[in-house]
Amino acid sequence: AAVSDATATVATNIGTSAKKLKAVTITATDDGSGNSEVTSTISGNVYATTVTATATAAYVNATTDGDIVAFGGVVEAATITVAGAGTVTFAGNVVATTALDFGSTDGVASIAANRSLTGVVTSTNNKGTLTFGTTTANMTPANTTIGTSAADDLLAVNIVVTDADLGDSTGVTATMGGNIFAATVTATATA
Repeated sequence: AAVSDATATVATNIGTSAKKLKAVTITATDDGSGNSEVTSTISGNVYATTVTATATAAYVNATTDGDIVAFGGVVEAATITVAGAGTVTFAGNVVATTALDFGSTDGVASIAANRSLTGVVTSTNNKGTLTFGTTTANMTPANTTIGTSAADDLLAVNIVVTDADLGDSTGVTATMGGNIFAATVTATATA
């Protein structure tokens, strides 16, 4: 699915965990004719060997362009590629058996609150931003390595943890399950 200067939604599951499609490609791109946000959405679960999500333009502010690819359910593939300078959002858990890969693009992958990423995250030369929604329950947002080395790290990794129930005596823990290689890591704990 490709969208220019509009919003499009595919409201169904694509593949199943037992019967994956070979490839799923979704693109959101502004044609440059005006200031508009372009969103392409797959609202169901996606199961494929490869998933490529391209959000061409970065979101700058409320009056400028920004492209978004939005996944409404689980995304499971050997390789998930985040391409372009825009934002790719994941409302469900993300399973990348080989890698979630930014390659050499400046895109943003945003994983919803209390959802997890299973799989290695790769990029080239400080590219890509990985953001986790605010964690409000004990969990492991990412179970393996993010980035591969100091030379091929991500631009940024962001995570916020907050205790939604201040009336109890226990806090909330978000455990990152592997090494994190990023130019900037922002981990914030709030009450």
